[in-house]
Amino acid sequence: MSTIKVDTLTDTSGNSIPYMKGAVLQVVSTTKTDKFSATPATATVTDITGLSVSITPTSASSKILVMYSISGGAANVGWGTVLKRNGTAVVVGDASGSRSQVTDLGVMYGYSDSSSTTAYNYLDSPSTTSAVTYQLAIFNQRGSAQALTINAPVNDSTDAAYVARATSTITVMEIGG
Repeated sequence: MSTIKVDTLTDTSGNSIPYMKGAVLQVVSTTKTDKFSATPATATVTDITGLSVSITPTSASSKILVMYSISGGAANVGWGTVLKRNGTAVVVGDASGSRSQVTDLGVMYGYSDSSSTTAYNYLDSPSTTSAVTYQLAIFNQRGSAQALTINAPVNDSTDAAYVARATSTITVMEIGG
């Protein structure tokens, strides 16, 4: 067994890195404050513009803790979310017949203009020291096309104090492995 002992680790910019197993090595976050709207067909996954974050792990053994919170609305049935790593879904439910696989079931109501917030976290193992981009997408749960919104209700046409706007966030933390 070999042991390497160092006083500090330094990145390419000369910054000290407190490298320990389980330590938080870096944090990157994106907050979306503007409204996003889409009317996807049934069972369609649509990327949410402006709700992604990139991180470059310092070690291939590091884990990436992904945390997100999305506020949104649906015209009828609801939406789910899909977490993607470099364009591919990274965590979804098990396959079952022709059912779609998503990361999280967000808004799921049976009346018009529903809105809600969904929060989720996942510990990923990208096994790389190359840049990794995590992107959030919404999934139309209705049997036909429906209007979906992020950070606002679908019925956003009234300029009144009771019609609120919200924020959505994705945060990633590199955890030393």
